[in-house]
Amino acid sequence: MKKTKSLILIFILSLFFNSFLFSQDEQYQEALKHISELNRVKAYEILIDIIKKHPNFSEAHYQTGLINTYFNRDDEALANFNNVLSLNKAEVLNASFELSKLYIKKSEYNSALLLLNSVIEKDVSNDKALYERARIKNIMLDFNGASNDLTTAILYNPADYLYYYQRGLALIELRNFPGAIQDFDKVINNIKSTPELETGYFYRGYAYYQEGLDPKYRGHKGLFHKCLSDYNMCIALDKNDEAAYFNRGEANMALNNYINAISDYKHALLLNPKNYDALYNKAMCNYSLGEIESAVVDMKKLLVQNPNFTDAYFQLGVWSYESNQTKESIAYFTKLISLEEVHSDAYLFRGYAFLDENNMKSACQDWVVADKLGDKEAHKDIIKYCSSIGKK
Repeated sequence: MKKTKSLILIFILSLFFNSFLFSQDEQYQEALKHISELNRVKAYEILIDIIKKHPNFSEAHYQTGLINTYFNRDDEALANFNNVLSLNKAEVLNASFELSKLYIKKSEYNSALLLLNSVIEKDVSNDKALYERARIKNIMLDFNGASNDLTTAILYNPADYLYYYQRGLALIELRNFPGAIQDFDKVINNIKSTPELETGYFYRGYAYYQEGLDPKYRGHKGLFHKCLSDYNMCIALDKNDEAAYFNRGEANMALNNYINAISDYKHALLLNPKNYDALYNKAMCNYSLGEIESAVVDMKKLLVQNPNFTDAYFQLGVWSYESNQTKESIAYFTKLISLEEVHSDAYLFRGYAFLDENNMKSACQDWVVADKLGDKEAHKDIIKYCSSIGKK
């Protein structure tokens, strides 16, 4: 008789427990339905109620974390996903992945890497985790690692243009410009969003330009023209892209289109008057066109704005020397040397200016320094002019 009572009690408890589970699951399914209908606020209320009643229900913590992430409640989301990990039940891998993205957002890259490593170790085909890990590796300058992760991600999901975009960035840093161009081709051919399309043209144009500078590639002019075409597209899509004007200016300079380059640098300066490189390049273009006075004015203006721009001192020193203004030339090179002691060309050219001033001792002293810094021309000048100091 006692045994029968025990069986009846077990049966009653079983019914109660099953009812308990059914109620939990029913509420959870209702929350999921609201999420699918984008009614996240109502879903959140239900999920919070579930967690109060059933604190070990990891799926509810996970879904709550997703909603908190959507509403940028990052601290609450971190707590939700960490709860999932501590429970070590359902949704652990997904929670680890979502948690890693929150750490990336907070720039806590090492913590994010540890989580992503654990996700990929358990699911080697998780292309999204591979992509996020590659993004971190790009930030941490591990470009080979980023490229490898993205190549694997593309094997599992060749349709996501963002994978090609990130790999293109890594390949640019690795100076694999043909590979980067192919990746940005994929980006440009597969997206319609204007900001991302403009960025695709921007980096492909940059890759064309860098490839054109490399002496081992033929058809340099063709590459520079392709670069120009891409930056034309960039500017058509975003007329306020200062960097696109500047880069197009450099491509025009490479093609000796100095007037067009000056126009580009003027646009860049309108957008950012502190773009000192644009002002410097504009001066160089004017000099190449024979507009010496305009070039000098721009270069002196640059030094007023940025007194530490060493290349400007060098060019003014050279231009002064070429126009027989040796004292001014010596002054510019002396200032440059005070800012950059290892500038071998500054010593070399100041030596020439001293030579024209008949100051052979100072000229030879400068050439000795330039020679020690590896300047071959200085070595020849010492042999030619400085026997009293000692041949090298």
